[in-house]
Amino acid sequence: MCFTSIIRGSNKEIKRAILWSQIDNHYRSNDDGYALRAGDILIRKMKIEDFVDRVNKREKEILAAPLLHLHMRKATNLITEDFIHLWTVGGGCCSHNGILMGYPQTQNDSLEF
Repeated sequence: MCFTSIIRGSNKEIKRAILWSQIDNHYRSNDDGYALRAGDILIRKMKIEDFVDRVNKREKEILAAPLLHLHMRKATNLITEDFIHLWTVGGGCCSHNGILMGYPQTQNDSLEF
């Protein structure tokens, strides 16, 4: 299954510690795409190196956001950048952790077990 985390609060040092510990603890087992939403910032990358590089470059802005949404994907189907979770839907940000049924395989990253 994917790993998803919502981090909120005003203490930037605590948010920083939580964010980096979760990335470090989960990226190996959830290695099919990485995403982070922080305010208007949306980072979606296939490789952990590219993801970490982008997060590092924007860390100050990221930590200033009141809410962070981190998602590390473990695919059950296609492994493409289009299927990295954190999609913008109606002004919000969406991810899932589980199976989505009723969609064609070309539009769905979940297998029906």
